[in-house]
Amino acid sequence: MVAQRAGMSHSTIAGGGDECTDRIEQRVIEVIVERLHADRAQVTPDARLYDLTDSLGLTEIVMDLEDEFEASMPDDAIGTIQTVGQLIDYVKSHFPAPREKERENSGA
Repeated sequence: MVAQRAGMSHSTIAGGGDECTDRIEQRVIEVIVERLHADRAQVTPDARLYDLTDSLGLTEIVMDLEDEFEASMPDDAIGTIQTVGQLIDYVKSHFPAPREKERENSGA
């Protein structure tokens, strides 16, 4: 049985997901919706970023995510990301999890 759940990236479905992964995915989608003033129903993992916005909008989304997760995304990586799901997967694999940031801040 092949089923795609709305709002779930391919890696989340395949991996079964966990709370942190789901929070990251939801936060990435929230950032996109907030920045673009888009309808949440349009911002799915399969949605093409350039169907939702232009290059300036994408740059602003990336800057918002960099601020949110206290990480940076190189320009060459941005050029390879085509869909919302790919952006979510990039954030999951290259940015620190919010839980880790909270632990670092409370331990200081």
